[in-house]
Amino acid sequence: MTVSLGGEDVAYPYTVLKQRRVIRDRVGGKSIVVFYQAGTRSAMDAGSVADGFDLGASGVFMPEVDGRTLNFKATASDFVDAETGSHWNLLGQAVAGPMAGRQLDPVVHGDDFWFEWAAFKPATRIYR
Repeated sequence: MTVSLGGEDVAYPYTVLKQRRVIRDRVGGKSIVVFYQAGTRSAMDAGSVADGFDLGASGVFMPEVDGRTLNFKATASDFVDAETGSHWNLLGQAVAGPMAGRQLDPVVHGDDFWFEWAAFKPATRIYR
């Protein structure tokens, strides 16, 4: 998964996303949060999508609401912010708790093939 922001390019390997599920980082001088959730199958490695590898899905957001920075952790089914205890989904929407109905500002990101991305952006930082 890749992000370009403020002149900086960063790649987040799916192996790291699967392990961490929530990543807080700075890209191009801006704070971001990356959410990862298993359950999305790849169409590239099997005869049917249902039999494909579980690649998962990601969302990238600015972790602020009304000027307040939120810190997130993953639960079994969603993401919870430490500040209000609100539950958030993969789309950055608060679905329960004091922030219910609020939306994190999305950051454009890509699910690119590494060989493709690296050919055009060889200076990409790889998140470890």
